[in-house]
Amino acid sequence: MSSEEIHDKRELGKIGLSTYLDEITLAHLDSITDNLCKELEANLDNSYKEIYQSHLNNEHYNFEDTYYKEEQLLAIQEIKIIHLYRNFEVIIKKLLRAAYNIDISKMYRWNNVEVFLSEKKIDYKNIPYYEEVNNLRLVNNHLKHWVDGEKSKIDHISELNGNEIRQIDLLNFYNNTKDKPLIWFFNLRDKIYDNLYVFDADRINNISEYFALRMDKDTADKFIKKLLEKY
Repeated sequence: MSSEEIHDKRELGKIGLSTYLDEITLAHLDSITDNLCKELEANLDNSYKEIYQSHLNNEHYNFEDTYYKEEQLLAIQEIKIIHLYRNFEVIIKKLLRAAYNIDISKMYRWNNVEVFLSEKKIDYKNIPYYEEVNNLRLVNNHLKHWVDGEKSKIDHISELNGNEIRQIDLLNFYNNTKDKPLIWFFNLRDKIYDNLYVFDADRINNISEYFALRMDKDTADKFIKKLLEKY
């Protein structure tokens, strides 16, 4: 590859990464589910009024329909959270593949993503809203794979620290979280850009020491000559 080709490829890579997915949005299900939720909530209000009136009249009331509507609302909030996290997973994988040309099939677990970023010395945990992103992951896992005892993993989340998870709790968590993963993503993109293209004095010194510990002077001279030929 000629020096001109290398230059063009590098500059295109820098431009591409710095603007990568600028127009991306996390596909929320709000517009699809809002009307259904409003209809169910209105029906539930009527059911609660009927329950109250039945109680006043000392009459029997069948709670099955009310319970079903409550479960429907809970399911909708669960789906919105699972869908949000799934979309977030997809864009993270797309970013890593675009930036590092890696096989993203190995990134099917969040732990693998974290290990990869750590190996690149990217301080992803100190990016604003990492805690919210991680909480979203934990809630997603809880909703998809819930078993007895697992709720302890999300009890630290203020919206979900009650004895049971209600649909209003999930709704509050979703509304407080839904816009934050994308902010974290764009900050991560900037850190990846720095990792690939920014070389300050300390980083250059570290790289030079790394190669000096492995190359004798003759090899280093050949390496420097070959590197300069690329420019």
